[in-house]
Amino acid sequence: MIYRENNKLIPKRGYRGKHGKNNFSKENLIKGVKEYSILTISLVLVVVGYVSYLSKYQKTNEASSEADKVADIGDATLVDSKDISKNDSSVEEDELRKKEEAVANKDKVENEKSEKEAENIETNAKPETDEYFISSRLERENMYSQTIETYQKILENSNCSVEQRNEASDKINEINKTKNSIMIAENLIKTKGFEDCIVFVNSDSVSIVIKKKELSNEDIAKIQNIAARELAEKIENIHISNKY
Repeated sequence: MIYRENNKLIPKRGYRGKHGKNNFSKENLIKGVKEYSILTISLVLVVVGYVSYLSKYQKTNEASSEADKVADIGDATLVDSKDISKNDSSVEEDELRKKEEAVANKDKVENEKSEKEAENIETNAKPETDEYFISSRLERENMYSQTIETYQKILENSNCSVEQRNEASDKINEINKTKNSIMIAENLIKTKGFEDCIVFVNSDSVSIVIKKKELSNEDIAKIQNIAARELAEKIENIHISNKY
């Protein structure tokens, strides 16, 4: 079927010819190709635009994530800085405490050393002090023994007069009495809390040595009272000293 268009005879669309086929002209083919190309280009532009949108959206999300990371790092850095500051303060306090402990330990060691040296001095001095009291007591006993022995020879000597023998006997009794008084006085003094003592009775005085580091006025008064009573001596004639 043919119709006229622009003074041209154009087969009507959809009209089949003699053999049942569509009759398309060259112009219709070109027009169809153009329409298809335009549609294809439009689709490509839409796809490109969508892809571009996705790319921008992804970059925006990545930028936001990076910003969050930076913010987190900043917070973490701030916290770390505070922790470091606290740690530095703790380190300084620990060092100060260690220095104080070192000084205290040094002082303690020095004090212990001084105390130990003092103890050693006292320990070394005690044997000498003990030896003094032992040797002094032994010398005193030897002196009395020798004196008694001398008087005893007078008593046994027939050539001596009666008066000489009586006087020798009185001297022996006096020495024994003095020895007994000394023994009682020393024992009484020790009962007052003194470790040791020795009493020397002279013709006109009494000397007493006490084993003690220091003597108080009360100590002296106790010793004088005992010596005055047991040795029948005046207080002013009793001389007291200490040895340690």
